[in-house]
Amino acid sequence: IVYRENLRTAELGAVQREFRQKLDKAPGAIGLLFYAGHGFQISGEIYFPTVDARIESEEDVRHQSLNLRAMLEILARSRSRASLVFLDACRDNPFKRALLGSATGLARSDFPLPSGMLIAYAAKPSQVAFDGRNGSRNGQFTEALLHHMMRPNLPVEQLLKEVIKAVRTRSQGAQEPWSEGSIEGD
Repeated sequence: IVYRENLRTAELGAVQREFRQKLDKAPGAIGLLFYAGHGFQISGEIYFPTVDARIESEEDVRHQSLNLRAMLEILARSRSRASLVFLDACRDNPFKRALLGSATGLARSDFPLPSGMLIAYAAKPSQVAFDGRNGSRNGQFTEALLHHMMRPNLPVEQLLKEVIKAVRTRSQGAQEPWSEGSIEGD
């Protein structure tokens, strides 16, 4: 487990290195990446800014954010039997005034997914994900994901179906989780 909360810019390299090293030490395991927070996309790349990021231009984004592609490359090169990625990061871009052409929400990653990798997004491409209900600290996607993960022996595919149903219901159809990729086995 590599757990980080409120990642700072100075920690970016170390967290990627630790993630890679842990996967390298566990061949045949399931690689898992979960991110909740703000995210945005520039030139086909998805970025998750650090809590201390001072974003005023695209260059700032690249140097002060976790790059999804870099993390997917680590997972793709690992000897994991499957890689699961859960992203609750499709909210409005908090930096859109500073970055021209920023769209609402996230589009899909342009990273070519290898067999055995599945990415689940909180919302369809370019759709905004909503925060949790009644003051919850989690977004609706994360709330539903955490709830359904507690069910024993629930296959990932069924988990995602349950999450989609819960989020669509809670958001009255305004948000629909979306996934891409493929995994084999249970």
